[in-house]
Amino acid sequence: MRSLGAIVGLVAMAGCSANVAGGGGGGGGGGGGGAAAVVVPSQVAEDVTKATYNPVSNTLSVDAVLDGSPLAANYTRDPTLDVRGYQGFRIQEASTQRTFYALFKQSARGNLSAGAISDGGFANEILNGGSFTRISLYSQPTSGLASYVGDYVGLIGYRADLTGAPPAVVRGDIVIDADFDKAVVNGGISNRQYVGPPLAGTLQPIALRIAPITNGEFAGNVDIIGSVGKVGDYAGIFGGTNASDVAGVMVFAPFNGDPYSLETGVFVLPCVQPGTGIACP
Repeated sequence: MRSLGAIVGLVAMAGCSANVAGGGGGGGGGGGGGAAAVVVPSQVAEDVTKATYNPVSNTLSVDAVLDGSPLAANYTRDPTLDVRGYQGFRIQEASTQRTFYALFKQSARGNLSAGAISDGGFANEILNGGSFTRISLYSQPTSGLASYVGDYVGLIGYRADLTGAPPAVVRGDIVIDADFDKAVVNGGISNRQYVGPPLAGTLQPIALRIAPITNGEFAGNVDIIGSVGKVGDYAGIFGGTNASDVAGVMVFAPFNGDPYSLETGVFVLPCVQPGTGIACP
């Protein structure tokens, strides 16, 4: 949760606790060939305690703050919110309450899923968060470089009033590069743009700063390209045989430090052989 007007100070604080991700599309999975549950760091999980997504039945239930009832609220599938393969969901139980959007996706190989959830901002606060999980067993290369390329989507909370308006939707092109020799990851997002109203204008490219890979998981800082200083956090996991896929979420102030907005984004990407567009391994 972010209080509008205090986002910049809060977003620089790394969380000390974490949440366990909900199952995705058929059950939990393991890390590094094991069966340990994936932990979503609190700085990107935010107000989401658990999310359970099934792309086959087109269902999503979320345990989050003020989004709906019962505790794990059932979101309504809304194909009009779909963006580049990410499935859209929404919930607003009454006209006096917040409107939440959610964008979730499962990898084509069926080994990972991830999603972003946010309202548009209400009573000086934005409620939001992300979730990711492994669905099948995972193995990691011990050497080599890998690139993961595809589509990014995000939700921007930006309002401080009492209208219960939904968030703005954005999309972009994302690349994640991993060095399995040095066990580090970094990346960035370009061509960020709004998907329809209510917001318009130019969105700046985003940098995902170098972060260590530990047991197939990673977490690092988000910067805006051309600007010095952290504006948020990202985290994610590798999945599949030889880390064939990657998924993650991020939470950051999208307008170069503007304290009255917050973007919650998600990516689910395959490994791509450089210069070929062919999936790997």
